[in-house]
This record gives sequence, C-alpha cells and structure tokens, in this order.
Amino acid sequence: PAHWPDIDWAMDEFLLRVPAIANTPIRTYLNGPESFTPDNQYILGEAPEIRNYFVGAGMNSSGIAASAGAGKALGDWIVRGTPATDLWPVDIRRFAPFSNTAMFVRDRMLETLGMDYSVPWPRREMETARGVRRSPLYAKLKDAGAEFGSKVAAARRGSHPHARAGCPLGVPAHLPHLAGCPHHTLPHSHHTR
Repeated sequence: PAHWPDIDWAMDEFLLRVPAIANTPIRTYLNGPESFTPDNQYILGEAPEIRNYFVGAGMNSSGIAASAGAGKALGDWIVRGTPATDLWPVDIRRFAPFSNTAMFVRDRMLETLGMDYSVPWPRREMETARGVRRSPLYAKLKDAGAEFGSKVAAARRGSHPHARAGCPLGVPAHLPHLAGCPHHTLPHSHHTR
C-alpha cells in the first residue's frame, strides 16, 4: 500500500504547478527500483547463454520513454533473427564475463548512477573498474609516459606525451600528409589506471 506521507511534499509542489490534478483521482502509487548498467546504456538482445531468450533491461530511468522503440527493436530482432538496425551500443553481447563480478558492478554502478543526467561528452572515459585487462606492454608504455583509455575494461594506449603535437603512433612513411594530425590523439585520455 502507498505511504502517502512520503510523497505529500512532492504532491503539494506538483499541485502548485498543475492545479487541475487536484480533481484527478490517483489510483496507483508506484515506487520501484531503478536499473542501471555498467556503461549507462540499455541492454537489448538475445542472451548469449540461452538461445531464444531476449532481454530488454537497464533502461536507466528512461524505460517509459524508450519502451516503444526498444520493444520494436526487440520484436524485429526476434522475428528476423537479427537486429533491423545497428544496436551494438545496447547489445547484451557487449559485456564480457568480468562485467558480472561483484567488484566491477559495485564500482561501476556508483559511477553510472551519477552519470544519468550528465552531458555525454564524446570520448568520455569511465573512471571506475578500469585496468581489469592489460597488455603485456602496459608497464613499459606507462613507464614511458603513455596515457590510457579503456574499452571493455582493457587498458589501451591513448596518447604519448612525445606524440601530442602529431600522431600518437608516429607518421607512417606512406602517409606523409598526416604529419601534425592532433585530431588523431585522444585529448580526454588522461587516465593512467
């Protein structure tokens, strides 16, 4: 049952803004848990472990607004056997097994919950649950001053201090026109974890 005193303050404010609501009977009061994902994107698609089991979850506070499009995308996928459009950013298969560990989920959820209303800057890097996977060259690159980004929790070289004025990997001899290409560096890859 609803515990109206918990929302009286919000209802009073709401009635000040929309007085007509005072004459509308409220029949249901619903308070439920939110569902956030490690990258703050939906989870749609066929579960990798169970054939013909499709998931639509993790709507991160926008489930009502996204439900029609997400439902259509899943329905198309179920009928066609493949997505009708590129759904990789929300595809359930984007997560690796370590994404389901208690440590990874706890650390990442604390971050993604706070990101829900932030500006989604291009090349934004997650701050938590980084460096789960590292290249054998990681220590050598870090010692040389490399900065790292992260994809699927794998540390990857973003840029090198000596390369910031040009291309991070140097200019290949067969591509001299790329000399001085600062757009090839990752300006936001200041992370070192």
